[in-house]
Amino acid sequence: MDPFEADLQKVSELKKRDLGHLFQGEQLTKKHSRPILLLMQEASAARYRLAKLHLNQASTASAQNEHRCAISRAYYAMYQSMRAVVFLVTQGDDHEAHSELSTKLPDDFPNQATWANDLKNARLARNSADYDPYPTDAAHWEGVSKSTFKSAQALLAVAEKYLKNRGVTL
Repeated sequence: MDPFEADLQKVSELKKRDLGHLFQGEQLTKKHSRPILLLMQEASAARYRLAKLHLNQASTASAQNEHRCAISRAYYAMYQSMRAVVFLVTQGDDHEAHSELSTKLPDDFPNQATWANDLKNARLARNSADYDPYPTDAAHWEGVSKSTFKSAQALLAVAEKYLKNRGVTL
């Protein structure tokens, strides 16, 4: 079949919703004079910047001895940096669920399994810090805060390099 006819065949079989998405994409590229891939890269960069904001908030909270808050912000720094990567690679925000996101890291992401495990552990620490009244010992939370923050710093550095290698301007 002629390539043009093959594409017309695809268009002729689209459901109204899917065709609407094509129109929306066409309008976005015209409106912003950017192809969809560049818009995706910019969206990924914005999510990474949000991750950096959360990391800065974690640092501030830790300096103020607000270790439970620091754990939460460090976790969200990790979560948003992974979300930036997964969105770009999977070409959609289909895997934002907290328990699912780390399973969708691309195979070429450095130390993928380690980072997936670190995010899971940070999520569990965040849940405990946010919801559990015990332990009340500040030293416990300080230790968890420091280790979670270190993981977040390291992950963001890896994610930044990965995104830049994929053409994302941060």
